[in-house]
Amino acid sequence: MDLVLFKLRDDLDAGSWGLRSVVDKEYKEVPVKEIVGLKIGLHVKVSKVNVPKWQKDLMLLALDQSAEEILGIKNQSTGAVVRIERGLHRFLLVYGMGRHAVDSSSIEAGFGLRVAANLIDPEALRGADTRSIVGSGRSQVISMPSAGSLHRLGIEPTADLVRYLEGKPPEEIGTGIAGGDSLRLTMKSFSYRSLPEKLDEVIAAYDSRDYKAKFPFLDYFARVPRTRGEIHSKLKAKVDEMLLSGGEGVDFMNPDSDRLDSPDRILLKWGRKSRQVHGAISKGAVLETISQWGIPDPMASLHVHAYYEGVENPVKTSLMPYVVTEVELGEGIYAPCAGAWYRIDRDHLADLQERIQRIPDLTDELSLRSWSAGEENEGDYNLDALASDGGHVVLDQSLFYNKGGRNLKVEVCDLLTRRKEMICVKKMPRSSPTLSHLFAQGSVSARLFRDNTQYRNVVLRHLGQLVEAPRVGNLGDWKIVFAIATDRPGRLADSLFFFSKVNLDLAERAIRGAGLGIALAKIDLVKPELIPSSRQAVEGGGAARGRGNDHNENLRLF
Repeated sequence: MDLVLFKLRDDLDAGSWGLRSVVDKEYKEVPVKEIVGLKIGLHVKVSKVNVPKWQKDLMLLALDQSAEEILGIKNQSTGAVVRIERGLHRFLLVYGMGRHAVDSSSIEAGFGLRVAANLIDPEALRGADTRSIVGSGRSQVISMPSAGSLHRLGIEPTADLVRYLEGKPPEEIGTGIAGGDSLRLTMKSFSYRSLPEKLDEVIAAYDSRDYKAKFPFLDYFARVPRTRGEIHSKLKAKVDEMLLSGGEGVDFMNPDSDRLDSPDRILLKWGRKSRQVHGAISKGAVLETISQWGIPDPMASLHVHAYYEGVENPVKTSLMPYVVTEVELGEGIYAPCAGAWYRIDRDHLADLQERIQRIPDLTDELSLRSWSAGEENEGDYNLDALASDGGHVVLDQSLFYNKGGRNLKVEVCDLLTRRKEMICVKKMPRSSPTLSHLFAQGSVSARLFRDNTQYRNVVLRHLGQLVEAPRVGNLGDWKIVFAIATDRPGRLADSLFFFSKVNLDLAERAIRGAGLGIALAKIDLVKPELIPSSRQAVEGGGAARGRGNDHNENLRLF
């Protein structure tokens, strides 16, 4: 027997039960028996039969389109919601499609996750749902055939927001437990008359702080309460500003909370205007809609209607549950995830900053020239980034093709020096939260250099343009250097965005794990008129171009 339980917010109006208006249309209230210790009510969804949208596809395939087997395909959606009041707490117990009747803004977010985290043995995890709070907001569902530790799940808690945990609770609680916004308890048997005691156990687990020792990463990202209306308004205004200025630093993806399926289709609506989005919601579709309709406040007035298979009415929300970005407000750094704002924990941020500051900085040693903030592209910059130093070769766009064909191509680096520095260059956009591609390039290059003989030979051949008899020698003598152009003041380690620091921290572990060194170098991003007019290399210097007659450019592995 599975119980799926939501807890209503404590500050929710006493007359509200956190149910969507669809309950009034599709559910009927059914009288119930009295249960000692509970105030209880029951809403049952009136069964409605509808034709699945894919029936017409089968008709095109079937020899007889009127065959009983084809016409008889129907969807029948049923569900129920049980209202429960126990002391000062109110709950919604849902069955079937009843979960779609719950208004997500009325529930205690993360209720089930905290209960589960306080009850699960850290060595008895069975699964987790995570969403990266950095970069693109990648989400994943992880399941294991047998109980194990967090390490076996492969979660990276510095970058991933854990939204759901599943595992084995104490025997008196049940045989299984899983929690996100909702709580799912699996029990061998269940009686409504035992529900008051079960709810008391759940509330005790919710109030516990045992998770802080078992799963401390759950506090790395603190959810901003909905009651902090002023902060929410300022954060949304910041996102509006970003969207109206071109959307740099903002992306979109489906919220996919609590293992719900992705919607079948999506409509963007503003007033009476409506536009269907093909496939998943995308940045391009949102920006085009904002521009065409002239929407001044998209975070407040542009709405999303998501249609799910078997659900008659759409789930209506603002853009908020779909937004992925990073916002600095005051001294805090905030990021949205699946409709909620999270503040990065200060201790977590301080620990991360300390690790980033320990990475060697080669800015003064390399003396990379300034980069024009105008139209200068990366390729042009790389040609004379180290114009006064003849001891390097330009490898920008010199690609190594891994086994599997050209779709698995790797860029070694942008600049290679005689000192065995593999320099990866990138300009940091003003409002971009991530440099993940750059750090991934360095990580992949380090691992291939350690593991792949042909890859090392390619790098050594380029190094042979600078030194006689090039050799790998000690892996630790090689360095991956991330050279980043920015107009933000201070050292590079201090001026990176939070998302970028997280990705850099992950890259450092991967690179050092491969046996190579890592370093940073800041490139000053300046106005075009401040760039020296002459960009010619000093006489006798200049860089070798590594891609003109690069025989390894099309190398494949077998």
